[in-house]
Amino acid sequence: MKFEEFQSAGVRIVHVAPDTPPVGAPLVFVHGGGEAAWVWDEFLAHFAGHGRDCYAFDWFGHGGSRTLTDAELIQRSLFDITEELGIVVSRVGPTPVLIGHSMGALVVQKYAEDYPVAARVLLAPAAFKEAPAPDFPLPLDFAVPLAVPPFEFVRQAFFADCTEADARRYYAMITPESPKAFAEVGRADHLLELDRLRLGGPSLVVAGEHDMIVPVDVARRTAEYFGSDYLFLHGRGHGMTLGSESGRTADRIRAWLDTSVW
Repeated sequence: MKFEEFQSAGVRIVHVAPDTPPVGAPLVFVHGGGEAAWVWDEFLAHFAGHGRDCYAFDWFGHGGSRTLTDAELIQRSLFDITEELGIVVSRVGPTPVLIGHSMGALVVQKYAEDYPVAARVLLAPAAFKEAPAPDFPLPLDFAVPLAVPPFEFVRQAFFADCTEADARRYYAMITPESPKAFAEVGRADHLLELDRLRLGGPSLVVAGEHDMIVPVDVARRTAEYFGSDYLFLHGRGHGMTLGSESGRTADRIRAWLDTSVW
């Protein structure tokens, strides 16, 4: 595999390419709230090892992309993050496969309302107006960034399949998040609307049995609303891209791509 990291218009992009000519459309991975491209490290290696050209990136204000002031961060909507995704796609080429996790799944959907994509893979997709969930029980102050929750909660919710050392390493990289973006998935009166009539191509929704952040029912209703294929992962939680079972999860997604995307 060939690894490179570069900046484009303030966006840090990670590119992992196979050693042989790539097969199929390129894959663009979109992380979720508080995360950065590191959440895809194991997926990037897996898919590139099977001939796929893979890209991941950091949202503005996350990881190595352009720094945001607190005043800028608190105003950011998930819809705004389609700007970063568009910058990446302009470097990758037209009609990629978009793979989004949690909040990133909504970014994928909002982008795909306006631009063609080869396919959409939505892992633990966050709630939206047409597939709502109960308000997330987390205090929210729209005047300041949303602080990183305590380690024990984050480990149980996101890193249950990781070693203690890996969980602490990942936790150290989590960043504060926009309260506006969080409200768009966690508060009934702020949920984003998605227009299924503007979305084309095949799609897959992946749900984890023990997901503490996105209930299985939300993922199932998301799949029903969009007419997506549905993959239920026994024993998995919200952090399904990391840990001991990530390779098996990637294998099942890759099998779907190989049979569903021309």
